[in-house]
Amino acid sequence: MAVLWILLLAVGLYLLLGLLYRRFWNKGLRAQLTFTQEYGVEGQESTLREVVENDKLLPLPAVEISFHMDKGLQFSQGDNSSVSDATYRRDIFALGPRQRITRSLDFVCGRRGYYRIDEAGLLARDLAMSQQFLTAFPQNTSFYVLPARWTPSASPSPSPSSWAASSVKSGCTTTPWSSPASAAIAGRTP
Repeated sequence: MAVLWILLLAVGLYLLLGLLYRRFWNKGLRAQLTFTQEYGVEGQESTLREVVENDKLLPLPAVEISFHMDKGLQFSQGDNSSVSDATYRRDIFALGPRQRITRSLDFVCGRRGYYRIDEAGLLARDLAMSQQFLTAFPQNTSFYVLPARWTPSASPSPSPSSWAASSVKSGCTTTPWSSPASAAIAGRTP
C-alpha cells in the first residue's frame, strides 16, 4: 500500500512540475548579445558578449541559446559553431534559480563589412527533461569591420628599369621612332 502512495505522489509531483514549467518557464528569462566594440579592423580580434539570465525560483536544467550571423566573423571556439552560408552558433548550459551567466565569445574579423544579429533563439527543458520550450529574443546589435590599413611599403613598387623593359616589350614606348610611319620617314624599317 505504501508503494502505491509513493507512486501516486511521484505522478502528482511530476504533473505539478509540468504545469509549473508550462506556465512560468519564460518569466524573468532574458538573453542579450552585444559586441564589446563598435568596430574592428580586418585581421583584428574582438569579442561578442552573451548574457542569459533566469530571474525566478524555477531552475532550468538545460538551456540552449542560438544565433546566426554572416561568416565574415570567425569564432575561435569552433566546437559549438557550424559554418555554411552563415555562422550558426549554439551554446548549452544550465541555469539555476536567480542566476545570470555571462560568456565572452572571441572572434577574428575575417572580412570587412557590416554585421548584425537580429534575434537569439532560446530552447529550455523542464526538470524531468520531458518538455521543450522555445522562444526568441529580438536583438539589436551590430558591428563594423573596416578594411586593413594599406601601407606603401607593403605593396611592391616597380623599379624604373623594370617599367621601361615591360613598356618596350609591350610596344608602349613614346619615342619618335616607335611608330612604323615615323620610322619610314626616317628611312629605317621598324
